[in-house]
Amino acid sequence: MSRNHGAFADPRLRELDPRPSPLPAALVRARAGLARSTPLFLSIPDSELEREWGWTGEGEGDIRSAFYIAMQAFESAAGQVTRSLAGSAVGPAAGSIGAATEARWDLHGLLASLADGSLDSDPGGGQWTIRRTLAHVISSQRAYAWFSAWWMSRRDAPDYPLSVPDDLAEQFDADISPIERLAEGSPAEVRARLDAFLDLSRELWLESSEDDLSVRARWMGFPVTTGFRVGRWSTHIQEHTIQVEKTLAQLGHAPTEVERMVRLLYRAFGRMESAAWGGGQDGGESAEAPAQWSELAVAEVEAIAAGIAEAAARR
Repeated sequence: MSRNHGAFADPRLRELDPRPSPLPAALVRARAGLARSTPLFLSIPDSELEREWGWTGEGEGDIRSAFYIAMQAFESAAGQVTRSLAGSAVGPAAGSIGAATEARWDLHGLLASLADGSLDSDPGGGQWTIRRTLAHVISSQRAYAWFSAWWMSRRDAPDYPLSVPDDLAEQFDADISPIERLAEGSPAEVRARLDAFLDLSRELWLESSEDDLSVRARWMGFPVTTGFRVGRWSTHIQEHTIQVEKTLAQLGHAPTEVERMVRLLYRAFGRMESAAWGGGQDGGESAEAPAQWSELAVAEVEAIAAGIAEAAARR
């Protein structure tokens, strides 16, 4: 069933720090567990990666292996959830929203190891700082959702404008001006704002129908559908994740092995979150499998993080 324009034109998209509806409790706990584990993983110097790590108390392993076993915990959980939800109804927007979830966590993984000052370091040559790039990513996420709602309001209109009206765009930009305000604060605060807009966008579009996603729209002047615009959430984040990587290279920042593995861990978490909640399994019996498998995985990852931090501290 198609929904009306009001279901998409949420006024929270015009706020600096929007409040999405409460997320599933298991998802909140999973994200919190990853956040608690991250500083422990990042505390390991590369020089300690070959130090012995006991894991289950038998066999011989090292700290490097622990990172990959942690990744495997998230990947295994993603597979278990996918199998358990194989017969569940999944909306037509779920694939695009799941892809955006994975892209989001890859970007988070890249940013997780950065010091506060890194966001404002000037790469030179007129290139954006990382903070300015993140402001653009967040601003665009707002715009994808808000202006798609405008196209939805015209789903039955006979004409097909080349763009949204200038006054509508100007007012939307003026709500949060300058754009840099969207990336104010510490890296953690900027990442939380990105999460808020993506979680809100997911909330607004997850239950959209095939008809909703087939409404005529524009992107960069090209004739597309609203479904194409939802699909852009992921690819736009990936595009600017590469831009952040290039900026870091221009700044002379080479990621350590530990930082690279933490990013892989975040990617694996993104796959788990996408599998567990990307399709709209927010309540009832369909929420039990995501909660069960994600909580087991997060508990294992937290135990691994604590164990290797302790092992690395033994000198």
